[in-house]
Amino acid sequence: MKQVDAVLKPFGGIGAISRKDHTSAFFVANELDQLRTMTWSIPLLFLAVSAFLLHVVLGRIVAGQRESIAALGALGYHNGELGRHFAKIVAIVVLAGCAVGVVFGAWIASWMTEMYIRHYRFPALPVVLSFGDVLLASSIAAGSGVAGAVQAIRKVVTLPPAEAMRPVPPVRYRPTVIERLGLTRYVPVWIRIVFRELERKPLRALMSMLGIAMAGALCIVNAFMLDSMRTMLAVQFSLIDRADIRVALTESRGDRVLRELEHLPGVRYAEGILDVPIELTSGSRRKRTVVTGLSRDSELQVLRVGVGSDGIGSPERFARVPIPQEGIVLSRTLAQRLRASVGDVLRMEVLAEDRGTYSVPVAQIVDSYVGLTAHMDRHALCRLLGRTPCCNSASLLVDDGAMPQLSMHAKQTPGITGVSSGAAVLASMTKLLDENIGVYVMITIFFSLVLAFGVLYNSVRVTLAERTRDLASLRVLGFRRREVAAILFGEIAVLVAIAIPLGLWIGYGLAALLVSSPGFDSDQFRLPLVIGSRTWALAIATIALASALSCWLAWRRLDSIDIVEVLKTRD
Repeated sequence: MKQVDAVLKPFGGIGAISRKDHTSAFFVANELDQLRTMTWSIPLLFLAVSAFLLHVVLGRIVAGQRESIAALGALGYHNGELGRHFAKIVAIVVLAGCAVGVVFGAWIASWMTEMYIRHYRFPALPVVLSFGDVLLASSIAAGSGVAGAVQAIRKVVTLPPAEAMRPVPPVRYRPTVIERLGLTRYVPVWIRIVFRELERKPLRALMSMLGIAMAGALCIVNAFMLDSMRTMLAVQFSLIDRADIRVALTESRGDRVLRELEHLPGVRYAEGILDVPIELTSGSRRKRTVVTGLSRDSELQVLRVGVGSDGIGSPERFARVPIPQEGIVLSRTLAQRLRASVGDVLRMEVLAEDRGTYSVPVAQIVDSYVGLTAHMDRHALCRLLGRTPCCNSASLLVDDGAMPQLSMHAKQTPGITGVSSGAAVLASMTKLLDENIGVYVMITIFFSLVLAFGVLYNSVRVTLAERTRDLASLRVLGFRRREVAAILFGEIAVLVAIAIPLGLWIGYGLAALLVSSPGFDSDQFRLPLVIGSRTWALAIATIALASALSCWLAWRRLDSIDIVEVLKTRD
């Protein structure tokens, strides 16, 4: 590249640019980094919850078949044979899940490929599903299933028949918190029964709460991206870039061109901009970017800084920053890449036709979620480069309804090389969010709902199986069906009430970890950590819906219990 620059410099060459620094390659590379982060982070969370669910289900199957396992062992079956029997159950579940996952994953891959073809306008992007990809994904999924089932199978192979054939020792009941606090007179009987059962098996209650909480956390991790991207777009196109149209000029021209632009059809106001390609150096760190020269009284291109301690906030929390008369203003991301702070002096090499190297102090650091931006006062930049006040592009404020006529007129104007509309970019990005990312979020939320339902229904079903005789006895003693159901569902209500805030807290922490990862904190854009009220409500509603479905199915099972047959069963 240096040799190419040396050859072309006498002919006006301004420096070769490697492929990775081209705008198109830059965006695609950052998109791949984001995909790589999501590929490993979000699926692993789902697999962790799935492994936990498989562990709980298989563990309770083993506990329910304790006497049968002991009888088979006494009849001569080896522990290995019994272990392989339960391992086959796990294998069936894992293989069926992998088969469904491969088919469903192939469909999602095809859908996402079509999305990228439309968005990036690739001429062709074939869907390649190699055997290695299928094997890797299936191996990871199978590994999570085996990890979840190992402990339950271990109990089978280490369970002595003589010990297993004995009845389970009776549980030692202790006074509950309600009784120790002396609140017995104020708390109904069914609530005391609920808390006694939870305190009797704290580990099972804790594991169920964690499973429910992780389902809610997964909802937040997937849905918050929409809130963050909408905030990013709102800040960029409502607070920072407020122009209706930006036009690029064929060459740098004096400020008189602004008056000429204001005479175009529908243009109410024009502001000049001077974009100069540069390379900033701070110590051993270098970054190529563009320094944008703006007028000090600019209204269409405004610098902002978040008033929060971390520089992140909602669109209403961004304060305007005036452009300093001297020095350079860096975006927070660019300052972090250069390890620069206010007051540091940077080496700025100009890569335009008037090449030169200058020392510029960092005057201010501002917030920008898109790109690595640098700004200076336009007149100060022109003085630094030895130019008279000039601009090579302009931001325009246009009357409503005049956009088509202005675009057609601008394309026919010899001095204008390009026209870009902020509203069109915003509409395109919003459509991408709603049609593509929104569908992806709904798919993952459906998975979260399935996981939450699995944890809750399994908990209700096992509790009902363990306490069928107790609940039937309460019915005989005069408890009404609703009161008996309240005892059964009260446990679920307590678990859900604790799991919801826990899941919201875990989801917030995972979202914060995700936005700080390289895939989401890249040179292309920086997602703010914004979780809207709709996302919180969606996570809560997912858990509530899973709870309602589980309780409804348990109610049907409870309603079909034959009290006489249950009470006739021998201990």
